Amino acid sequence: DLSRSMLAEDFTPNRLEKAMQEIKSFMKLLEGDRIGLVVFSGEAQILCPLTLDYGAASLFLEEVNTDWLPTPGTNLTDAIDVATKAFVTEEQGFKNIVLITDGEGHEGDPVEAAKKAAEQGITIYAIGIGQPEGVPIPIEDDSGSVTYVRDSKGERVTTKLDIDTLQQIAAVTGGRWHQATGGQLELREIYEEIREQEDKELTSTITTIYEDRYQIPLLIGFAILLIEVCLSDRKKKKNRYAAREEALDYV
Repeated sequence: DLSRSMLAEDFTPNRLEKAMQEIKSFMKLLEGDRIGLVVFSGEAQILCPLTLDYGAASLFLEEVNTDWLPTPGTNLTDAIDVATKAFVTEEQGFKNIVLITDGEGHEGDPVEAAKKAAEQGITIYAIGIGQPEGVPIPIEDDSGSVTYVRDSKGERVTTKLDIDTLQQIAAVTGGRWHQATGGQLELREIYEEIREQEDKELTSTITTIYEDRYQIPLLIGFAILLIEVCLSDRKKKKNRYAAREEALDYV
């Protein structure tokens, strides 16, 4: 989320820097998982396509700021849509979106966009950056002086974390939402949740394979049994013929 509200200082130094720290911590946990980056404000763009090159992704991340995109606002709907399209639809495997934002979006219907993502097999995990209480949004001019965003009446505009929207976005995809804290634990928790789901799916798949394949040795067992019966019958018939011939020779 590169919207101006991410400059709010309810995290040190601000929400955007907190989000950057979370993402960098997350990338350190990855082992063989591809990662992509989508940035958004009033519109969304792919910053880095899916890649295994975490170093390149980190370099892209260092370049962004709240002036990166031309359209102001917080368009969560477009962010989810663009992230969904960044995946290869036919590709097998786990697909997860980690949405890091204060959730203050007013464009479109992000919950509906999340439902469409879920139809593509995508799970969304949301990390809420900010506090439920409103805080002002600072602006630093070229001289380094700091003022605050004001509305048409000259009053300070405040921004607060939209918990309800983020909870709904995560819930409709089977994911979870986390509220950011002072540390970098949230993405670690999400990473562990994703790994746990993958392990469950793998265990289920292995179990299914074993259950399906028991029929093969069973058929072999039947074949062996049938062969044994046939051989036994032939042996009995052969013994009867031998006994009959011996009796005839005796007569």
